[in-house]
Amino acid sequence: MTYDPQKHHRRSVRLRNYDYSFPGAYYVTICVNHRKCLLGIVINDEVILNGAGKMVEYWWNEIARKFPLVDLDEHIVMPNHIHGIIKIVDRRHREKELFHQGKSRDQISEALIHLPARCEALSEIIKWFKTMTTNAYINGVKEQQWQHFNRHFWQMRYYEHVIKGLKEFLEIRRYMRLNPKRWSLNRKK
Repeated sequence: MTYDPQKHHRRSVRLRNYDYSFPGAYYVTICVNHRKCLLGIVINDEVILNGAGKMVEYWWNEIARKFPLVDLDEHIVMPNHIHGIIKIVDRRHREKELFHQGKSRDQISEALIHLPARCEALSEIIKWFKTMTTNAYINGVKEQQWQHFNRHFWQMRYYEHVIKGLKEFLEIRRYMRLNPKRWSLNRKK
């Protein structure tokens, strides 16, 4: 099929001219392709992760290890998606953390040598996460008989939102915490 811009266009949800490597807090939602429930189940408003869900949670937590200018806040793995807050920080933030930990000037200087000048863009962070989890899921299909998926483990796109203040930050945290309860309510309809 040839590309037809009249038929094959996707409206971007990204902010035009916004630098997604800029320090700030980002709310992210990534859905399993076709919204298949491959990561667990919800029972009595509680998420019970299966092996695949635990694997996704493991790789989510690895994001901060892979990207030294990233801090992770709350997240929740649901049966067919993950919500999380990714905070991108700058080198000054890391320097202040080391100072408050009582590190010496030499220790701070040594730690800063290993930090990149700036963080990768959010899209690169999500791309890495999707790659790692897809590869791990494929291994789980082969070695642990996890359910097969069709072509892509994750949907091609993901949702992100730049968090613009404490009130919004707290609302998003609350939304994630209530997600299992809403899951049950939505399924009963």
